[in-house]
Amino acid sequence: MIVRCPNGHYYDDRKYQNCPHCKIDLNAFLADGGRRGMSSRSDESKTLAFDAPDESKTLSFSDPDDDQVTISFYEKSMKAEPVVGWLVAMSGPEMGRDFRIKAGRNSIGRANSNDIAVNSDPRISKKKHAEVIYDHRSNRTFLAGGNSMDLMAGGSVVTDPVEIHDGERITIGETEFIFSAFCRGDITWDAFINKDNKEK
Repeated sequence: MIVRCPNGHYYDDRKYQNCPHCKIDLNAFLADGGRRGMSSRSDESKTLAFDAPDESKTLSFSDPDDDQVTISFYEKSMKAEPVVGWLVAMSGPEMGRDFRIKAGRNSIGRANSNDIAVNSDPRISKKKHAEVIYDHRSNRTFLAGGNSMDLMAGGSVVTDPVEIHDGERITIGETEFIFSAFCRGDITWDAFINKDNKEK
């Protein structure tokens, strides 16, 4: 079962005795009166969407099949991987949902192992249909094809990685998204981190 440790990390308690991220022993925590549960919101970096109306919440958790712990380049300065933008579904089965984009590579596909899992669009490949890539050094975002050619940005088929801009329309499978950039222009997490460090 997917469980949440007291620090907010999600993991499969059938596979791990302790949280693989922070090493907290959940059983000891529960024995001391702690609560087990899943929240519909978290600061983790994976967004999932499900078909069922009662499961149509945005959930965040680590992939239980992933034995590796990914370390962010923001890890030392921030508690969670910061959001750099969103894909907002404007049509198709996921209309109205937003999907969080983190720094680095964000795989898009139907499988829950993707960073952005769009489960209800049958025209989206199961694994890595496409990728949204945010480069924190240049403060630019790119769209790259993965395992499918069913990918458009700004009305053109994407065959090579292309830069995408705030407000740009992207079609993946049957779903049309609008890219909404948080990090753009002078707004970068590096700038916020530098400002915070100077104030300390």
